[in-house]
This record gives sequence, C-alpha cells and structure tokens, in this order.
Amino acid sequence: MNVIVVDGHMVAQPDLKFTNNNKTVGNFTIGNNEGYGEKKKASFFDCVCFGKTAENVAKYCDKGSHVIINGTLQQETWTNKEGQKRSTIKIICNNIQFLDSKKENSGEQKDGTSKYNAYREMENPWGNNDNEIPF
Repeated sequence: MNVIVVDGHMVAQPDLKFTNNNKTVGNFTIGNNEGYGEKKKASFFDCVCFGKTAENVAKYCDKGSHVIINGTLQQETWTNKEGQKRSTIKIICNNIQFLDSKKENSGEQKDGTSKYNAYREMENPWGNNDNEIPF
C-alpha cells in the first residue's frame, strides 16, 4: 500500500504549468513541523497535482497556506550532467484540503487594510481612540 497524508503549509507560491496536451500540472512544496521546543523539526515535501486540483491550488493557495495532502509517493530518477544518478521522491496528490484561502478572501482588502478595521472605523462614532469613549 502506498498512501501518505501530510498536514503542512505551502513554503512558496504554487507553480502552475501546462503540458503539450494542455493538461494542467501544479507543483509546490509543503513544510511540516514535528515536535516542540528544542526537539522541533521541520520536514519538506515536494508535491504534484493535476487537472482541476492543480487549478484550485493555484487559485486558493499562497505561500503559508495551510493544507492537508492525501496522495501516493513516487520516486523519480535521472542522470545529471556529471553522469551521477540522482533521485527524488514526490507526493502525487489525490486529494487536497484547503484549511484557509488566499489573502484576498481572508479579510485583507486590496489596499492592505483589514475588513474588520474598516468595519470598526465605520461603526465607531467616537473615533478610534478607546481612551476617549464618552462614558
């Protein structure tokens, strides 16, 4: 059985590409922390997804996005320019759970202010200084 589930955060913006047959491919790396205090250790996993999943990753995820990946491990091997055999292991994603969304959808407005602060300023008739509340 070849199954892996990883909970982590995107370490960079996902990379979306298209094959010659116009199939969508998404590549990204997630980081996962294990332990705590002095025993805390980070692991990094290269991931690949395809089709609608890749499109959704590019649309809804950004650096720092929290995701849970469910997939299989696949080893890729090649020979580099110096003639050395190299290999890497990637997670081929079957399912991705988005635990948060892009900044545009999470409360930050295009001008960089928070929707909450804009609402608070609008609803506070006495200004923004809490020390000057008239009662």
